[in-house]
Amino acid sequence: MHTESRWYSLIVQSMSVEQYCTPLTAICARPDAQRRVNGGSPIPTHILDAILRDDKFWTHLRQLIKTCKPLVDGIGNLESRQTTLADCMLEGIRMARQMYQIPLDPEDDYGFLAHAKTTFNHKFHRMNTEYHTLALFLHPQCRKLAIENAAKAQSFDQVCKTALMIAKKWEWGLDRAQKLIDDLKQYHQCKGVFVGGQADAKDWWSSLGVQASQHPLKTLALIIHSIVPHSAEVERLFSGLGGVQGRKRVRLTVDNFERLGKLRARYCEEISERIGLPLHRKHAHMHTRDSPGINSALADDLEQTFSFTPPLHVPSVASNGDEGNLEGPESITEEEIDGWFTELESDTAAAASEVTPGVVDQLARTEDTGVDEVFSFTELARVEKGLAPTSFEEDMDIQTSRGGENAAGWDVGSLLASKGVV
Repeated sequence: MHTESRWYSLIVQSMSVEQYCTPLTAICARPDAQRRVNGGSPIPTHILDAILRDDKFWTHLRQLIKTCKPLVDGIGNLESRQTTLADCMLEGIRMARQMYQIPLDPEDDYGFLAHAKTTFNHKFHRMNTEYHTLALFLHPQCRKLAIENAAKAQSFDQVCKTALMIAKKWEWGLDRAQKLIDDLKQYHQCKGVFVGGQADAKDWWSSLGVQASQHPLKTLALIIHSIVPHSAEVERLFSGLGGVQGRKRVRLTVDNFERLGKLRARYCEEISERIGLPLHRKHAHMHTRDSPGINSALADDLEQTFSFTPPLHVPSVASNGDEGNLEGPESITEEEIDGWFTELESDTAAAASEVTPGVVDQLARTEDTGVDEVFSFTELARVEKGLAPTSFEEDMDIQTSRGGENAAGWDVGSLLASKGVV
């Protein structure tokens, strides 16, 4: 979901070519454009063939624009330092709905449209991790959209398990983890202090009239909604790594880089606040809104949910990103490499033991599941209208059991079972 300039450039260039169809045709039809006249260079033959002789060129160009323009608009809508993980998910679902509703004209290429939808499904599900779903669920207007009203949507217990896994990594105690489950249940049912909602999720959670010590879900939500994966910031941060790591420079570990990155981000935010710089930055090709939060003023006449069955297989896309050369690889011994592999295998086994069957199912369905089967477009329409979710019909009794053990004394699965979630 991060900004990719090549997408914008491709569509803008295509729109420019389509806009100047008539003058381009007139120029290519000139005799001096088709052969050398008075020493002038003619237009290359392949361009003449495309403009004048290929009867499908303009049709395919218009179909390309019609298919990819929603993706470019979505990218532009996310180009902001205030964009959160929930915004990324909402924009992705909205792009899927727009792509599914693209009409297939008689002269269009069905294979291209099917390929575009299949590729989008595959890329969307690769992005839609359990953490992104949790972020969408923690948006007060999207709690139903995240886990309700779709055939293959995530369940509430999967969201709870993801939240507890985060709490476990943060070394929360058993008492705090139990309070978190209680909060999640009430928030899921739109009851208690968690009634209502607004477009700006972070502002809603910040102004919630409860103490974070008594309702740890507030702490979790504020931290999740503080993650702003703006690609320009990421690129800028990593572009500076060349000055501190490399041949003949200091050798910092990944942990140290992580700490330095957090410090830098916090200091930049503090400087911006002190001098009054807006966090909602814009540049020429952005489509972002002036106000923060999700867009709740879109059209009211949204179409109802429909089913789209994509092709059954999409080839896996292998990552071919170049790894940066670390300083002094010759100094690494075979014993150190073996030790790291052993540690990696143990971490992988531990992580696998904490993955729920639902998450495994989610990963398995990435190649043959439409976005509309995971997220309800009807519920998306309610979110876009700014309608706060109502309470759920299901009655989930909250059973409290307090304890004083530390984080090492409780297990995610056992705690979920004791709270009646699994």
